[in-house]
This record gives sequence, C-alpha cells and structure tokens, in this order.
Amino acid sequence: MAKENTIRTSVHKKLEQLGTSLINQANNNKALEDIGNTKDVTSLRNALNNIFDEVGAGEYNATRLNDVLSKGKNLLSLIRSNHYSVKDSTNFDTEAIEQDLGDVQDIIFRIESIKTVHKDQLRKMNELHNKHTNLQKLIKPIGRS
Repeated sequence: MAKENTIRTSVHKKLEQLGTSLINQANNNKALEDIGNTKDVTSLRNALNNIFDEVGAGEYNATRLNDVLSKGKNLLSLIRSNHYSVKDSTNFDTEAIEQDLGDVQDIIFRIESIKTVHKDQLRKMNELHNKHTNLQKLIKPIGRS
C-alpha cells in the first residue's frame, strides 16, 4: 500500500513538472509574439531576459558547461605548470604568465557563477591554450638538459 502511494506521488510530481513546463512554454511563445509587435527596446530586452531566465541551463547546456569548465581547469593546470617551470628563469616573462593565470581563473569563476559561456571567453581561453602549449614546447627541451 505504501509503495503504491509512493508511485502515485512520483507520477503526480512528474505530471506537475510537465504541466509547469507546458505553461512556461506557452508563456514564452506569447512573449515571443509580443516581441514581434513591440518597438520599445526596454520592453524587448525585459521580455527576452524573462524568456532566458525561465529557460535556464538545460541538460545540453549543463553538459556543455561542464565540458568548458573541465577544459578551463586543464588550461589552468597547463599555465600553472608553465609558471612553475619558468619561475626561476630570466628568459621568460613571469608577469605575463601570472596575468594569463588570473584571466583564466576569472573566466572560470564567471562561467561557474552565471552558468553561461560567451564566445569571447572561449576565444580567450583558446588563445591562451595555444600560447601556453607553444610555451610548453619551448620549456620542455630546457628542462631535459
């Protein structure tokens, strides 16, 4: 009897979630129709922000977000490794490496806090990855000798 009530409760919760989702989709469709008719930029922004707030980070976005965060943490590890390798050398600019480290930490913090990834963040991380991969290729022969 208790198991049957538990099943009914879980089915009820699932149906409630689906109903709420359908209502949100209908509200979003109505808001999109209103956007097409408005000429006021402020109300347009507010309507779009409301839609994006309701949509939130979906399962696909959460997976993509986790992938980007994982790559960002690998980049942090690469930069820290490079910094450690060249910290006693006079041939490398350690301030630039520290700046890169700070930039990546800021990007990761922003991504974790607002749960969105911007193209400029990805572009910056890609540039830093290429830079530090090339730097690591220069450092490795130095460390071997």
